[in-house]
Amino acid sequence: MKYFPLTPRTVLSIRGADRTTLLQRLCTQDLRNLPHVGFQEAFLTDVKGKTLAHGWIIDGNDQLLLVVASDVAVKLVNHLDRYIIREDVTPVDQSGSWSWMAIDSTAAPLLDLQFGTERKVAQTDSLIGLQCDAYTSKYFVVGTTSDDLPEFQARLIELGIQQGADDEREWLRIQGGWPEFGSDFDSNSLPQEINRDREAISFTKGCYLGQETVARLDALGQVQKKLCRMKLPQVVAIEPGTKIGVGETEVGWVTSSARCPRSGESILFGFVKRQFWAPSTPLSIDGHSATFL
Repeated sequence: MKYFPLTPRTVLSIRGADRTTLLQRLCTQDLRNLPHVGFQEAFLTDVKGKTLAHGWIIDGNDQLLLVVASDVAVKLVNHLDRYIIREDVTPVDQSGSWSWMAIDSTAAPLLDLQFGTERKVAQTDSLIGLQCDAYTSKYFVVGTTSDDLPEFQARLIELGIQQGADDEREWLRIQGGWPEFGSDFDSNSLPQEINRDREAISFTKGCYLGQETVARLDALGQVQKKLCRMKLPQVVAIEPGTKIGVGETEVGWVTSSARCPRSGESILFGFVKRQFWAPSTPLSIDGHSATFL
């Protein structure tokens, strides 16, 4: 069994009686089912429908935890404050108080994390576990307080759970289809371009900030590029920014890549233009033939 420390996350603790109501107005996900399922994936968007953040909204009983990409805490707190008028809501940056990792799913009972049949969050006094497929279905995500991290890592070693390498974690992330804000996309990206519609966007929840753009794209189908997963059977290193081609035509670019620790094949994320999304498209990356995953 293995565990993989994740790159740093921004963590906002959002408290107050109106916390869910506020986030419902600011994100792409319908949070009315949040208490039942425990956490949901969502995009936070600006008034133009562009992505401010992407990650998980976790039901923490007396608070919501917003866990997204690193280094956006100040921006998000200011964004939330702008839309808090009379609501009872207080966002607090707790990014430095949490550490996150992906852990082999068979370790959950050993860590006293018991998931329900539908609720996908399990908690102890010092751990929060999320039953998600971000790092393939063989791993779940765990957050622990930074103060408890050394003791928790020692416990993992006692249980025979060893730390895995960063390159293997990246392979699991891409294989699981989990894009990273800041690496695979940024604040210029529209949610539908990230190809997480089913997991992170509700098209029936009603109004929210940026909803007009998201709904118009859904109705007209005019996203001009989207983030795709591809593979190369050859053992090659592909750098971010490498061009993706079809014949002599440039059709996109690579955002991140990793090599399978067993087979050696490369898998990657990259943006591909709309007219080249057919599964049979003969893609070429750095002179090598590639196929969609």
